[in-house]
Amino acid sequence: MDTRFLETLITVVEQGSIAAAAREQLLTPAAVSQRIQSLEREFKCKLFSRAGNTVQPTNSCLMLLPKAKALVKDTRSLIETTMDSHLKGTLNVGVNSTSLTAYIPSTLQYLRMAAPDAKFSITPGNSIDLYQQVIDGDIDAAIMMMPFGDIPKSLQYWILREEPLAVICHKSVHGTAKKILSQNPYIRYDPRCWGAKSLNLMFKLKQ
Repeated sequence: MDTRFLETLITVVEQGSIAAAAREQLLTPAAVSQRIQSLEREFKCKLFSRAGNTVQPTNSCLMLLPKAKALVKDTRSLIETTMDSHLKGTLNVGVNSTSLTAYIPSTLQYLRMAAPDAKFSITPGNSIDLYQQVIDGDIDAAIMMMPFGDIPKSLQYWILREEPLAVICHKSVHGTAKKILSQNPYIRYDPRCWGAKSLNLMFKLKQ
């Protein structure tokens, strides 16, 4: 479990709304909602109920809140023990557009706590270019879409999030996703991007 998600949960309870919690944590409201939904799936319970523009914690949320706060406190304490590690240098990280707001703000907060003497360089870009920069050694790491094909053994990777692809259309349009896209105009990915390749693969698997 990612303790950053628990921090977001605590902030939503304290602030009373998704929007206020997003401002407090330097995240988008969508990112905050995704974190709450992830916790709800993991805990298998509803954590908040909506009341206009505000949210109210459910009984389940209030029951787990003390333990969540204790876990976050212990995590912060653990990080503080590394603050004397004197880690220095510059970490060069490549980031695709969606990850710039979803991961970078909160991640940088933790890294600065763990290594206050270190510097961080963020390189925005698309996944294909960032992947090549990691291979070439121009950047140290990248947050991006999963590459297609075999990943070199010299690299390590972790899956941070899995998201489904969806077709969104007017309710008057019917049929399978493949039929809708084949019979109607639509906005699509650049076919050279990995997102477009994922879409093409999805259709091949359904055939």
